Amino acid sequence: MLFTSLVVYALAATAAAKPIRHHKRGKKHHKCSSVIPSQSGVGTTGPSSTGGVSSSVVIITSTSAAVSPTSTPISSSSVSDGPATPISSATTPGSTSAPATPSSSTPSSTTPGSSSLVSTLSTSVVSSTSVASTTSVASTSSIASTSSIASTTSIASTTSIASTTSIASTSSIVSTTSSSSAKPVPTSNVPLGTVITKCSVPGTVALTFDDGPGQYTEHVMDLLEAADMRATFFMNGQNFGSIYDRPETVRRGFNNHQLGSHTWEHIDLSVKSDAELRTSLNKLEDAFVSIVGSWPNYFRPPYLATTTTSLATLKEFGYKVLNVDIDTNDWQESHVANPQLSLDAFKTGLDAGGSLVLEHDVHASTANLLVPLLISELQSRGLKSVTAGECLGEDRSFWYSAPRAA
Repeated sequence: MLFTSLVVYALAATAAAKPIRHHKRGKKHHKCSSVIPSQSGVGTTGPSSTGGVSSSVVIITSTSAAVSPTSTPISSSSVSDGPATPISSATTPGSTSAPATPSSSTPSSTTPGSSSLVSTLSTSVVSSTSVASTTSVASTSSIASTSSIASTTSIASTTSIASTTSIASTSSIVSTTSSSSAKPVPTSNVPLGTVITKCSVPGTVALTFDDGPGQYTEHVMDLLEAADMRATFFMNGQNFGSIYDRPETVRRGFNNHQLGSHTWEHIDLSVKSDAELRTSLNKLEDAFVSIVGSWPNYFRPPYLATTTTSLATLKEFGYKVLNVDIDTNDWQESHVANPQLSLDAFKTGLDAGGSLVLEHDVHASTANLLVPLLISELQSRGLKSVTAGECLGEDRSFWYSAPRAA
């Protein structure tokens, strides 16, 4: 009997160790699925021709099958650090284990002293395996979920940045194109062939000089430019010298100020024929073209005299006809001798709202005495001289005409 107990003990220990090795190696425990677990979660013995040995082996194999993926999982209450439950009511003397309920189909048959040990080993294996499997699955799921979320977030962020950059670049290109095409085209409202006597732009004053170019013309330009002022010079072809003799003066007037036509030889339009006027206009235009490449579209009639016929001809030629509303009479002998008279006329005209002023740059008294007084008076009033075109609000592109075709 003692020998039989030892054999059963040895076989039970060997069989109980096999499921542990199976779990360490991997998936071999899945093959143990031929034994049906009992309702209590512990294996059930049955009759065998070999007695107790067969019963012990069946119990161990049944316990191993309890951890198979197809078995019912063991609840957390079955995994404990307390004593294991024996298979039958028979216990080893001194054992503190509570008796287990026997199977309803077949009475339990075990060897004294061996049932408790075998049951303890089997239960321990099941508990260890169950915990390990659950932990492994949970860890894998957690990692998989985290990776998935991280990947999705990364892709979404990248896409968002790319889209934003694309939109910004497109907006920049569209904005630049729109700005470059918004330049306005200059227009002119200054009438042709109509006598103009004052500036149309409020707060402007235009000093104008007739009869040049002469020996004092550039000195007048010096004084004006030093004061950051501009003027309009209505020139003759032949009056106080030939225009061809002072090409540099003409070019300076063209580049820094404004040029105007005053007929070739200073003719009186009220007494000259239309044919003479046309000849005079054409001759002076040719001179301007030879010196500066174009001729002026602004015209000052000598003596400020015009007729209906002459105005019609001037309109045909494309001229804007300028008269004045302030005449300094600087050409008169009394005013030449006393420039203060011309200054007084200037002040009176400004007080009355005048803005188009007439002087003559060919007189020494005007160049040396009167012009400095006029500049000082304008500065004291917070004004400065501009060109005739500016005081009429016209762009420079309308001040001159291109040469005629040969």
